[in-house]
Amino acid sequence: MIKKILAEDLLVPDEPWHTCRFHFSFGDYIYADRHQFGVLKLLNDDTIQPGKGYETHPHEEIEIISYCVQGELVHRDGMGNHTTLRRGDVQYVCAGSGITHSLISGDQGENLRLLQMWIKPDKEKLAPHYFHKTCSKQDRHNRLLHVISDNGRQGTIAIHQDANLYVSEIDEGSQVVLDNISNRLCYLVCIEGNIRANSEKLYANDALEISRENSLNITALNDAHILLVEMGDKR
Repeated sequence: MIKKILAEDLLVPDEPWHTCRFHFSFGDYIYADRHQFGVLKLLNDDTIQPGKGYETHPHEEIEIISYCVQGELVHRDGMGNHTTLRRGDVQYVCAGSGITHSLISGDQGENLRLLQMWIKPDKEKLAPHYFHKTCSKQDRHNRLLHVISDNGRQGTIAIHQDANLYVSEIDEGSQVVLDNISNRLCYLVCIEGNIRANSEKLYANDALEISRENSLNITALNDAHILLVEMGDKR
């Protein structure tokens, strides 16, 4: 089963310093039928002006994953971490029993674009911790680069949930495939370009909710950039 979410149907708040597409209900922005998908509680697609962003604020009992698409993501937190992420880099924060952090667009004259996801961990009161992973374009070129998993296998960042994150930049006419997903859920975002995913054509910023499919075949109709969350079927 595949449900298509059009970019034009995503809620976008009117803020002077950034734009954001909300894939699920968030704060005052409510969808009647889309509050989360499996363990994926939030997916926000932010574009933030240089030097602007989310000043220091708290989180708890959530796992935060950020994927940098453009510009610089400058992160600071109460655990003493201070990092700058660029295109293709991935950041993971386990808020656990409680953290504070800030996310600011680097002051280099280019807007920051990031996709941020929140996943509910399988335990409460976890000790807060942080990881980030620097990835080159070659790492994700015409292949599904596995960057997040439940056990840290093959160089992935381990999280506390049955979920995986893949990213890929695909040349026009090339294909990537994810098999053995008949008992899994997948959430696919076309970040840039156009793709065909099984029978569905997606343009930039469209998304798919996928369940009870044997496999997912993604073909780039022109040069494309995708993000895919694959997880246990918890609904």
